[in-house]
Amino acid sequence: MKLSEAIRLGSMLRPQAFGKIFDGKSSCAFGAAQEALGLHWDFPVVITWPWLDDPLICPACLLTEQLGAAVISSHLNDKHQWTREEIADWVATVEPQKINPVVVSDSQQSLLVAQRSGSISWIRQNSLSKNRWRF
Repeated sequence: MKLSEAIRLGSMLRPQAFGKIFDGKSSCAFGAAQEALGLHWDFPVVITWPWLDDPLICPACLLTEQLGAAVISSHLNDKHQWTREEIADWVATVEPQKINPVVVSDSQQSLLVAQRSGSISWIRQNSLSKNRWRF
């Protein structure tokens, strides 16, 4: 699923949050997208949508430094308070039109494997102190 589609779908679930991804009652654009896919709020979105690291310029204030689309989307949500639908519209103009599906399997949040383009996989292991991602 494209990020723009996931944002639109997740936006129908709860009100918009500012300054946080998800608080149980509301969600930002990324929180909405993650919820639409059934992902936990702390799942790194760049695994699902790797193009989010591509440098872009903020369409609202034209920041002089190029930031990744993930940072700009959060910036649009929190700083400019764009609606999630407006963010989804902008994301649709910058995201790849053809996507490679990412397979995600989660068992009791103790093991998560996501595969993208061949044999690359990420494994998340819970420890008592904190979650760790291994590449």
